[in-house]
Amino acid sequence: MKVLIIHTGGTIGSSVKNNYISVDTTPDIVKYASEKYKDINFHTISPYKILSEYLNSKHINTILDQVDANIKQFDGIIITHGSDTIHYTAAALALCIKTEIPIMVVCAAKPPADPHSNAYDNFDLAVKYIISKKHKGVFVPYKNDGENTAKIHDPLTLLPHQGFSADLYSDGTSNINKVEFYNKRLCEEDNVLIVCSYPDCVYPKLDKKIKSVILIPYHSGTLCCDGKFKKFCDDATCLGIRIYTLARNGTQYESVKEFSNLGIECINGVSLSALYIMLKLK
Repeated sequence: MKVLIIHTGGTIGSSVKNNYISVDTTPDIVKYASEKYKDINFHTISPYKILSEYLNSKHINTILDQVDANIKQFDGIIITHGSDTIHYTAAALALCIKTEIPIMVVCAAKPPADPHSNAYDNFDLAVKYIISKKHKGVFVPYKNDGENTAKIHDPLTLLPHQGFSADLYSDGTSNINKVEFYNKRLCEEDNVLIVCSYPDCVYPKLDKKIKSVILIPYHSGTLCCDGKFKKFCDDATCLGIRIYTLARNGTQYESVKEFSNLGIECINGVSLSALYIMLKLK
């Protein structure tokens, strides 16, 4: 069995040096793979090595290109990644890559050398998924703090991290039709704006560089549709900028009735990070 490891950095590919976490040239997790799984022929490439807070669209496109170039030569692919932005890369892979093999995007809360790290649990589940030969698609294996085992998550429903916690959660399985996204790549310009909801929200001035706006609603699926919000939406419409928000299932609040009048498109069944990637694709 042949498995490709695409090492991109992140905590899972790092160690502590001089009291700071930094990326390793040859990470412990790669050494661990070859030592534990002697029946598997691992091949490792590293198109770049970064801490994941530095991730941008160019990096994601690089991973997509590397997967496309190698997918027919291996029984599975494991991508080591940072936890901060794993949501975005995993979503891009799930949308853009049509695969008959498992592609596992793996991260860790702490470097592998830390005795409290979940790096090896997450990596082992990735290998298990590949060895079984029962799965095809893109998956994120992750063991949260306090849990006994790692679990598999759908990349298109991964929820944002809570506070400073590294725990990963997902909201079920997405049923989005991915065919229209196959083989696409991300626009590398800064053309998607995300606006959070909070009292007395300050809305940024828009310009023609922006293609889309994502409005993050409150947990109830609502937005404050007051006068300055309506002006922001009108300004976006005048500039040809499309406005999106995440939809909530069930009975809606009265303020949601305003959305269609303001040109807001409600998207259901995907996470914020997945919606962001969908809008970045060209």
